[in-house]
Amino acid sequence: VWFSPYEAFALLMGVLLMEHRWPQGTAVRILRQARPRLEPEHARILTFDPKTLFDQAEVERQAAPGMPALASADPVFLAIATSWGGRANPDMAPHGLSVCRGRAELMAFWGQAAPAGTSTTVLELTSPAHQLARCLSSTTPKIRGRASR
Repeated sequence: VWFSPYEAFALLMGVLLMEHRWPQGTAVRILRQARPRLEPEHARILTFDPKTLFDQAEVERQAAPGMPALASADPVFLAIATSWGGRANPDMAPHGLSVCRGRAELMAFWGQAAPAGTSTTVLELTSPAHQLARCLSSTTPKIRGRASR
């Protein structure tokens, strides 16, 4: 089975969501719901030059008190907001979901979709997208099954 670069990235995001204690079925629903915005954003992220995107001097220049520590100079986030008890009920979908370009969009999402009493999960996407692309570029596909004999 051949996976597109986006499909491999979506599998990685699913694993990361499950590491945040989201059930597998909910992680799949989240990624299906996010796909229309996430897939083109993934393609856009991969057009960035990693040397510029992960330039430590620029990342440090952008750092400010009260802001999340990041490894990317142009971060993109998958942000999920859920009402109290949402993860305890695996059938409950998040009530807020967004792909946010930069800290300003993330803060706007929090202000709109994450009032008091809301849980949020935020995944930074630029670092894992580039790390996965780098790893995939150094692999070779293996033929399996009857065709390999």
